Amino acid sequence: MFRNNARLALLAIIFLGFLVRVQAVRWNWFMHGDVIDDASVAASFHRDGRLLAFTGPDTADPSLYPAQPATGGIPLKMHGPLLPVIGAAVTLLRGGSSDIADAFLSLRLVSLLLGVLIIWLVSIIVSRLIGKWAGVAAAAWTAASYVLIDYSGNGALYTAQAAIYLLWLLTAISRPSWSRTMLLGIIAGVGYLANYQCMILAPAGILILAFDQRQWSRFLLHAALLLAIAGIIVAPWFIRSSLIFGDPFYHQKWQMRYVYIKTGIQIPEDGVISVGFRDMLGILHSVFTVWIPYNLYYAARKLFIIAPIAFFFFSFGLIEMAFSPERMRKFRPVIILLVLQAILYSAWPVWKFRFFVPLIPFVFILALEQIWLFPPRWRRISASATLAAIIIIAVFTYNVLPTHTTYYDGALTQDAYHSSEELTFLRSWKIFPSP
Repeated sequence: MFRNNARLALLAIIFLGFLVRVQAVRWNWFMHGDVIDDASVAASFHRDGRLLAFTGPDTADPSLYPAQPATGGIPLKMHGPLLPVIGAAVTLLRGGSSDIADAFLSLRLVSLLLGVLIIWLVSIIVSRLIGKWAGVAAAAWTAASYVLIDYSGNGALYTAQAAIYLLWLLTAISRPSWSRTMLLGIIAGVGYLANYQCMILAPAGILILAFDQRQWSRFLLHAALLLAIAGIIVAPWFIRSSLIFGDPFYHQKWQMRYVYIKTGIQIPEDGVISVGFRDMLGILHSVFTVWIPYNLYYAARKLFIIAPIAFFFFSFGLIEMAFSPERMRKFRPVIILLVLQAILYSAWPVWKFRFFVPLIPFVFILALEQIWLFPPRWRRISASATLAAIIIIAVFTYNVLPTHTTYYDGALTQDAYHSSEELTFLRSWKIFPSP
């Protein structure tokens, strides 16, 4: 009976989470910067199987984008090809056209399905690590999180990244085996093709194997298998970069242009990127003296708002866990991926608000681990109070911005630029009237 009640509660939460995420699809009727490129590439792939990004009119309204021209376009390099290809497949299944508007709708539908999947995955992971009702609480928090709701309707790739991270966690907490190693390699390779930030999954998998395997020879065999599988999956993308741009790592180097610009390094217009030893020292100086301290402060300040109460338990639990080898061992995959993720984000010039999408589930998982150390009565009170706070913040956030979107900032606090970049974006793209 107890188990059936938990299952029914989970189904109800997933259904309610689905309903609010459908509304997110409706209010995210316009495209954000990166999504414009992805929708363009999805339309291109649907039309003729090519991965080309096209420039459009000075607006983010997908209905104002004309049908794509028969020729022209820039080869995709900003993101991996997975999400645009999936978007094109959804457009094909829907019987849609190769217009930007159809491609954008397909991407929003993909993020909707992934957003619901995240609720289920968080519940499974927490149920296995902590308990059934902790899994129900995790599902409720996730379903009510405004950031996760909003990103389940905007077609951005960060919901896909969050789902991939959770699939990796679900695999990593299972028993060591050859099949688990193979699956970790598959997820690492597929993740990279979805978002280059998923590059941390390969080293995270190696660390998991290192802790699991007592014999060096066995560890090396498993590690080689993981890297080989991930390498086979991503190899075609590197080959494509070599054929199109003359450098197999060009798409990765192109991402680093943002770092170079932020440190004052001149980027030539011909696209050839060359960074010397002195420039690298300047980058490292910025990373350790400016970016990491500021970004961690920004992240903590934001999480205090977008993960209310949960962030307190998360922070306190991390400190306590450091002095408990048994707890640390049990949650090792969560900690490893969290640490690598935090390093990646904080070492970037600006911790962008969208980076919180794959991070929030980690905060919820570790917060519940701490709460479930309490007596049953205090567990219920703490979990319920946290859920109430998350819902209150969601209602406030929904009402603060007329468009209800949070791609650049969380609306209730300033963004990393000490302004409201979301409103600035909406006004610059003629989505929201200027004051």
